[in-house]
Amino acid sequence: MSKPIDILLEINLLKAGDMNKILVVDDDHIMSKVMFRMFSSENYDVKIANTLKEGREACARELPDLVVLDRDLPVMTGSA
Repeated sequence: MSKPIDILLEINLLKAGDMNKILVVDDDHIMSKVMFRMFSSENYDVKIANTLKEGREACARELPDLVVLDRDLPVMTGSA
């Protein structure tokens, strides 16, 4: 699994485009908060979902440019 700082470095490579909305789907509230703060500090519009169901709803509603997904979400896997 990538560390948050690795993710941020990869995201910085995409900044040249119009990407500004990120959806984080993770049931770990601490990790969600870390990613929220990290991406927000880079001026991204960050939304958080704590379940796969919430993530799917947020995707439909928010139309994010990037989704950071925890592959080990309970009930259903992130790759479902």
